[in-house]
Amino acid sequence: MADSLLKVYEKEGNFGEATTRLADCAYSMSFERLYGDVIVPSGFDRLERDLDLNYQEFKKAFYKFWQDDYGVGPCNWDSLNVVTQNKDSLSSAGRYFICTDKREGFNSEINWIRASDLQVNTYKQDCDSSDYREIKNSTTGKMYVCDHGKWRYPMEVEEECGLCGTDNDGLVKAGSIFEYVCDSSQWKLNELIVKNSSDDKEYRATKVAGLYWMRDNMQADTARFSWDEVSVEDFCPSGWRLPTSVEWMSLFKAMNYRASNASVMGLQGGAIGSSVWWTSSESGADSVQVAYVNYHPMSYEAAQRFETFGVNATTKTYPHSARCVKDDF
Repeated sequence: MADSLLKVYEKEGNFGEATTRLADCAYSMSFERLYGDVIVPSGFDRLERDLDLNYQEFKKAFYKFWQDDYGVGPCNWDSLNVVTQNKDSLSSAGRYFICTDKREGFNSEINWIRASDLQVNTYKQDCDSSDYREIKNSTTGKMYVCDHGKWRYPMEVEEECGLCGTDNDGLVKAGSIFEYVCDSSQWKLNELIVKNSSDDKEYRATKVAGLYWMRDNMQADTARFSWDEVSVEDFCPSGWRLPTSVEWMSLFKAMNYRASNASVMGLQGGAIGSSVWWTSSESGADSVQVAYVNYHPMSYEAAQRFETFGVNATTKTYPHSARCVKDDF
């Protein structure tokens, strides 16, 4: 296969459309293992055994293809960190490359690699150590942040609320799920501390889904309470109450099925587990609605999701956790 590519290149000076994608693939595999004086491309061990190939020539031909046919030019120390667009009519339009010696997962060898949209959109944009500012792509509206000398992608809260600088310290803004406050040039969850006067215990709370929700479960001598305990008027701190089953479902759905949001509210955590909370919605003399979350992820991807939740009716027999809500201040 490699011999055939080299012969086509030697004859025609171009790999042609049919082999352009293969050349891309071979280049992207890099040449990261050194066998004596020969650099062997990853995945080409069988070719090394079965074919009498000169890998230095193989590598040289592919590099020539990228530099000449793609029109990106040589990648060396003089062009380090240069971002350029390919000029090859056979390749897809709008492909950008950066000359770098920081190819993740490979030995430090200067190569052209596909440039990220961050590298493309911030190329030749000044970013001084004293700068904290944003730029946006005029077409896509995508945001990029100069964070004191280094360009980066914005955090989710910055996309929602803008940058938090010294000029807007103390500013409170509502994101799509949570409220945030600008504090010492950082967006932080707008959190309040609720003190229960009956036992002086303190609980974190924040506004989400139209209510102020406790982020912590109520605590006493136990972390779980009987129905008789939670159904009394002064179970919650003054001005607070048990949420209804509808309000619990609104909170669950406000998490947008993301485990990271659920973790902020303490709804899901640890490797596996289940949690059940009382609601104020009775279903009869002997039953009541409870809210529940089950998390038993079987993969990393599953652990990023928050999707096994709901409310159902159960007897008033067994103890469960409890939280309180407040309508407004």
